[in-house]
Amino acid sequence: MKKFILTSCLSFITMSMFAFTPLRFGVQIGVNSNKTDKDNISNGGYSLGVFTEIPTIGQLYLCPGLNFTQKTSTLSYKNTGFGGYYVGKDELKINYLEIPILFKYKFLADKEISIFTSAGPTFSFGLNGIKGDNYKDVFKDLKNGSDIYASKFDLGLNANIGIEIFNKAQVSLGYNIGTSQVNKEAKAQKTKNRTTTLSIAYLF
Repeated sequence: MKKFILTSCLSFITMSMFAFTPLRFGVQIGVNSNKTDKDNISNGGYSLGVFTEIPTIGQLYLCPGLNFTQKTSTLSYKNTGFGGYYVGKDELKINYLEIPILFKYKFLADKEISIFTSAGPTFSFGLNGIKGDNYKDVFKDLKNGSDIYASKFDLGLNANIGIEIFNKAQVSLGYNIGTSQVNKEAKAQKTKNRTTTLSIAYLF
């Protein structure tokens, strides 16, 4: 009985805090520049999403979100039997559903123009992928006939810096470091997402 009362009180306090917390919701759109290998060129893509700003302590905010993101990679292949030379390249486009959980801190938050930084993990789930001009299931195992075996889950570390105008519009530049191999077939190569994103957002 005591545990029930304590749990009910904590739940009530938590719900009350969120009920009176001035939550803000935002929408954002961005362009990506993604690179998976130091020898490859950067590739384009885009990002669409929504997020929430939850005030915590002072000017620190918790910002969970949900994004649809396309990342393009140029994957290089090496022939280890001939001195490790490149023998070909493939373009790979993967669409991800991303869940960033960021902590954002604002400087000069009471001004018309403020500066903010944010950082935190990003959980990415592969929806589908396109290799070259052909539609293929790039998440299928090599044994089942796919010649690209891409990682379906990617845990990234994200950092951003930006400005907020009139407490409504935001412009930010972010960098995301993926931890999973994009191309599992080339185990000797480092094919991890390195994504730079330029975004604009509007908060309601």
